[in-house]
Amino acid sequence: MRTAVLILGVIAMIMNLSQSISARFGGKFLEEPSLFHGGNAGALISIAMGVASIMALFKPFISMVIFAVAGIVSVVLGIFMDYYEMIFWGVISLALAGLCYSARKEVPSPESYEESISEDFIKKL
Repeated sequence: MRTAVLILGVIAMIMNLSQSISARFGGKFLEEPSLFHGGNAGALISIAMGVASIMALFKPFISMVIFAVAGIVSVVLGIFMDYYEMIFWGVISLALAGLCYSARKEVPSPESYEESISEDFIKKL
């Protein structure tokens, strides 16, 4: 599950980053400040999604928090700016946060790992 979050998150990051950079340049050339700032915010959200995707392999809980914060900020910014695709990327980020939540449950606790080692050791004796 963590590998799937990594792959999906990186794909979403690349798509969001390219779209945000296009919106940023479009806003600058069309002299639309709201679209320009929306593109900047989208680029920052996509970088946060990339960091959270990488963190999903090692720390799924931290990744879940980053995805959730990025998703909420993205939805709020998408409502108030002319860059409405931010709402879509916010929903995608929240869905990835849900996947990280389920991946967090898959990580074995250190106690269960120690118990399995001690049981295997006792069986070998």
